[in-house]
Amino acid sequence: MKPVDVHITTCNEQDILPYTLRHYKTYASRIFVHDNFSKDRTREIAAAAGATVLDWPAGAEVDEWPLINNKNACWRGTDADFVAIVDADELLYFPLGAEATLEVYAAARFPVIKPYGYEMTSEAYPTTAGQIYGDVKFGARDDRWYAKPILFAPQLITDTGIGVGSHSARTVCKDGHVIEVNEQYPMTIPPCYLLHFHQIGPLERIAKVYDDKRARMCENNRRNRWGNHDEGMKHATDKRNYIKARLERVIP
Repeated sequence: MKPVDVHITTCNEQDILPYTLRHYKTYASRIFVHDNFSKDRTREIAAAAGATVLDWPAGAEVDEWPLINNKNACWRGTDADFVAIVDADELLYFPLGAEATLEVYAAARFPVIKPYGYEMTSEAYPTTAGQIYGDVKFGARDDRWYAKPILFAPQLITDTGIGVGSHSARTVCKDGHVIEVNEQYPMTIPPCYLLHFHQIGPLERIAKVYDDKRARMCENNRRNRWGNHDEGMKHATDKRNYIKARLERVIP
């Protein structure tokens, strides 16, 4: 297996984090959890799973700039062949197997990988002791918002160039070539999926998460309309309806 570092950004993620860590431990060499003032058991869960827990250098507000800066700097100095820079509810999944797929990426010398994006959903919050996608198998394809370029080959690049929301990247290669990974950039073959597990469980739970995050938005995020600014229940309901209209089986 090619060495893979995984960097996970967290803030009060005790519900989803055990699943996130369980998934990445199937192929990650090292896992780093960058925590931003969690008041729940996030840090305890991460440490118990063997992850390295680091402070995310930002205030308690939701502020895109420190987040982007941390994501673009956290991987520097690594000797890993690949680095994944994810949020706590984002799972990079390889339908043909992580080892075989990463071997192909390494042989092809891909500096940055663009996954297929899926928003997963379930009416009840999973309680399985196994992988979350053992229970939550359905979702909606969404390459606009969830095909995020968050997997890189650090030995081939000098800058990840992750943008706002991680929806794009301006990756600089060591040979000076710049790769603009945006909505038009093609998905990488063999494929990997970015499974987004935010829309799982009752709408009331999801709405509360949206409202809590919106209440912590900094002025810069509000001014630029970064993130969700709608009332939580409205946004949760709109997203659930969007997924249901496009629902497909993602995991066999």
